[in-house]
Amino acid sequence: MKTWIKKNWTYLFVIGFAFGIRAHFSRVAYPAQYDSVHLIQAGVQWIQGVPGCFSGINQELPVLVSGLAYRFGVDPSEGLQWFMVVMGTLLVWFTMLLAVRLFDQPWAGVLSGLWAAANPGLIHYSVNSMPEIGFAACMVGAYAMAADTLRGRAVKHCGLLAGFSLLGFGIYFKPLDTLTAFALIAGWTFLVYIRRLRQIW
Repeated sequence: MKTWIKKNWTYLFVIGFAFGIRAHFSRVAYPAQYDSVHLIQAGVQWIQGVPGCFSGINQELPVLVSGLAYRFGVDPSEGLQWFMVVMGTLLVWFTMLLAVRLFDQPWAGVLSGLWAAANPGLIHYSVNSMPEIGFAACMVGAYAMAADTLRGRAVKHCGLLAGFSLLGFGIYFKPLDTLTAFALIAGWTFLVYIRRLRQIW
């Protein structure tokens, strides 16, 4: 364990920095902004038994998190905000992983991770409780898991399965955006391996 920490301390530092800066801004930012107000309201109504609140009209995962937070006595807006802070930190980690797998250079992961950690737009979306940051984490994570396949190195079924699983999770944040990301992975894989369809199958 100590050897692994020494080898990856730069990545751990970037992840810690990303979480720290998001946690700091979550303390000074109002937790419910834009459409997240409606998602939180739907979550509270769902847990109170109002029919139709947990449906495909709203993004299900933010509604679920808000409702469960309310059920366990936590402010639903703050519960959803901290959930998105974690998703924003995961986005930074997946960004580093994607860069390393694309360029085969550790410094690429560190630089891209620092950029994602300190990017004002990504920080803003990590603390305003909106579902876009959760979808972004799932999308970038899916591309990172399937990076070797997307680069044309080899069809790695485990990586593709992990990528498609993350996109399946992303549907509960942004359904149409996730389906677009799914089509991009599937279409690109088909174009890269069009002569090796049996292996893909």
